[in-house]
Amino acid sequence: MKFAIAALIGALAVSAAVPTPKQASRLLNTLPLRFEANAGQFPAEVRFGARFGEHPVFLTAEGAVVPAAHGSLKIRAAGGRTTSPKGTGELKAKSAYFTGKREMKPGQFGKVRYEAVYPGIDMVFHGDGKRLEYDFAVAPGADPKQIQVEFAGADLVAIQPDGSLRIEAVGSTFDQPVPVIYQDGENGRTLVAGGYRAAGKNRVAFHLGAYDRTRALVIDPVIVQGTYIGGESSDVVTAVTIDTRGRLWVAGYTTSGSFPASGGPFRETRAGNKDAFVAVFTTTLAGPDSLIYTTYLGGIGEDEARAIAVDAAGTAHVAGFTSSDDFPSRNGYQDMRSGEKDAFLSQINITERGDASLWFSTVYGGPRDDIANGVTIDALGNVYIAGYTNSVQFPLLGLSLQPSLRGGFDAFVVQFTPALLGKDAGIYSTFLGGGSTDVATGITAVAPGIVVVSGYTMSGDFPINDAPLQPVYKGRGDMFITRLDLGRPRLDALGYSTFLGGSDLDQPWNMVSDSAGRVYLVGTTLSTDFPLSANAYQTQNRGEADAVVVRLDLSQPRGQELTYSTYLGSGSTDGGFGVAVDTQGRILVAGYTFSEDFPIRNVDPANVQVSLGGGYDAFAAVLDPAAPTGGETLACSTYLGGEGNETAYGVASDPVGNTFVVGTTTSRRLGIPEVAPQKDSNGFLDGFIARLGPCRR
Repeated sequence: MKFAIAALIGALAVSAAVPTPKQASRLLNTLPLRFEANAGQFPAEVRFGARFGEHPVFLTAEGAVVPAAHGSLKIRAAGGRTTSPKGTGELKAKSAYFTGKREMKPGQFGKVRYEAVYPGIDMVFHGDGKRLEYDFAVAPGADPKQIQVEFAGADLVAIQPDGSLRIEAVGSTFDQPVPVIYQDGENGRTLVAGGYRAAGKNRVAFHLGAYDRTRALVIDPVIVQGTYIGGESSDVVTAVTIDTRGRLWVAGYTTSGSFPASGGPFRETRAGNKDAFVAVFTTTLAGPDSLIYTTYLGGIGEDEARAIAVDAAGTAHVAGFTSSDDFPSRNGYQDMRSGEKDAFLSQINITERGDASLWFSTVYGGPRDDIANGVTIDALGNVYIAGYTNSVQFPLLGLSLQPSLRGGFDAFVVQFTPALLGKDAGIYSTFLGGGSTDVATGITAVAPGIVVVSGYTMSGDFPINDAPLQPVYKGRGDMFITRLDLGRPRLDALGYSTFLGGSDLDQPWNMVSDSAGRVYLVGTTLSTDFPLSANAYQTQNRGEADAVVVRLDLSQPRGQELTYSTYLGSGSTDGGFGVAVDTQGRILVAGYTFSEDFPIRNVDPANVQVSLGGGYDAFAAVLDPAAPTGGETLACSTYLGGEGNETAYGVASDPVGNTFVVGTTTSRRLGIPEVAPQKDSNGFLDGFIARLGPCRR
């Protein structure tokens, strides 16, 4: 079982060539909390000592003591066995003290363990410079009902209406958010219901829902983290994903010459007026070391990254467009730009040391404009990009479904196998569209060689097939969802294909799929008659435009494949740009809202922003299609924004259930925590990354 307590004091350092004392103090507060063994530098009863923000913290035989001028706060396992704490995770660094002729060099430890404070339960202290954390390690079969935490010396210990815990003591306020409770098993992580309960004066215990008593149990508080990312000019984060190693990848574009550098970047300086960028973080988003790697990616023209996907080996695939003649090419199908703008696909691998190599990088296009909006990878390492083009001479590969441009712009799909290198890496490409404008905005691989493409079309003759959900074009622009089997020749490649929309404009902006092959879309609609499922959370378009969230299961009988569809928004303009699926099958969405009454639901106090912060804010929401009623399918939602304007373009989820939202902001007061890699905004328009704790409903 794991708990954390955070002091609401202090701030993070800003970089400087020679730090001032204040900056140096702030930098120290981003470092891991280090516990020194007592070699005579502390009072005799102290076994280990450390700094907890502006306070010292002493670990005695009974627990932790936070002393101050007018009293102290003691955190201990009430009714537990008194035991001598032991340091674990010894650090290489040593402290040195000189008292007269005496020299003391006590060891430093990352954790301190109190063994068997209750039968089968250890208490462990650890944390970061601004955060003291304590875990209860509960062995299988041990009873967590034994645990009571006492905050002796506190003036106030109160469970708040939202379930969080507030402690006031020694002149400071300490907040302990509602814990996330989970168990790890062969099938991944399972959330368990529970929270705090009062257990007497200055004491709390824990109530737990049903769980597997044969496995270890963890209670982990929600910790909200986040960071700006950017330089002196404009920076936009457009895409995010998390790899199997737990690294957070983001991509976008920047006009800043001072974009933050880390690791061994492929390109350290901006080459043109606007370059694509790629950055990699640890998911803690805490301290400068959590920024693992950044690089510019581009040439002398303008370059934008619009999508990113990472394969099982941890190799990232970035797609977008370039107008640069010198866009970096490595083993690519096409070395030189052919038109005004060409699509690009770049494959980046990061070593354990943080250096990066560009394994495969290619431009792709014809003599006019070719823009890639989506990228996906199948289990065999084939990579697919999708977008739109008005190049009549768009390069075609294989037995294309549609060998010619039919409208002003047509969607396109391209398949690469980067391992084959060079011209051999290009496997398949096709136009996809009708007589007007067709734009692909998302693509996802549901099996090797089989992809689902989504986008919007203004073509009444867009190719429709296989008893579609909506066979006719209805509005000023409809969504399309098309399944392609690229291993089949010509028209045989066209599987399921349908319009989806109402009588006005309907545009999907992103799409993902789950392990069962179901596809999820998020977008924006002006239609008041958009097709909805029976379990829709919101059955009416409430504003000028609303976000819309859709799930399609093509394994269902025709006519029943729309398994979830809802509006999401309120009285003004709302739009959805990012979509992901968590380990529980819930739909994570992010976007922007102008609505002062956007629906806010069931979020933890550390996660929630209940009111609009600026002209328009980003939003994040979790929808659960399996909820008993449609009105209950909105599990959690919140604004994300400061005094300026924010738009969220992407969202991702880690195995624990944390939600990561990325986008762009003009706010100088976005509520970025002290331990962020970049706490302050550097330019007019910066990227942002926000980490929200799990939605527990």
